[in-house]
Amino acid sequence: MVDIDTTGEEVLHQVLTWLAKRGVTLALSRANQPTTDWLARYHLLKLIGENRLYPTNRHAIEAFRRETGQARAR
Repeated sequence: MVDIDTTGEEVLHQVLTWLAKRGVTLALSRANQPTTDWLARYHLLKLIGENRLYPTNRHAIEAFRRETGQARAR
């Protein structure tokens, strides 16, 4: 994703708000800089949380496991 238009921003804002009300956390893995910039520009990054951006899928999985107390699969 390299661009978010105003319609996309409105829908994403609605989805993020809907998920948050239901206790669902969204995280992003491997988001490129243009995507992060657009999310910040539309204030969506505040809804997601900058602490929910992970450089790799492995980082995201490890964070999930730490937060949920799930043991690492072996």
